[in-house]
Amino acid sequence: MDTDAPLFSIVIPAYNAGDTLASAIDSVLGQTGNASRELVIVDDGSEDATRSIAERYAERDSRIRVLSQANAGTGAALSAGIATAVGEFVVQLGADDELLPEYCSTIAAFIE
Repeated sequence: MDTDAPLFSIVIPAYNAGDTLASAIDSVLGQTGNASRELVIVDDGSEDATRSIAERYAERDSRIRVLSQANAGTGAALSAGIATAVGEFVVQLGADDELLPEYCSTIAAFIE
């Protein structure tokens, strides 16, 4: 395991999630504690603003990566995200969900 790799890779598969994606991303960026993390957003061929929203966040935060693929479904998008994840642990987050602010720090404490 790369010692510089984040503890968590949070993967968000997203299809036409323009209305909810920003809240999901903000919940990842707003995590308390020092648990290292990356965010991988997989745009699954969206026809709305999903990709542009994800790319705007990625331009401002180097921990965010955006992948794009032709629409293949949530499972395929999740698999693509996991395939590029570099964290020790993978967390799946729906594009219409949010993590509680202490989620990563709580899990990190449990792991330790």
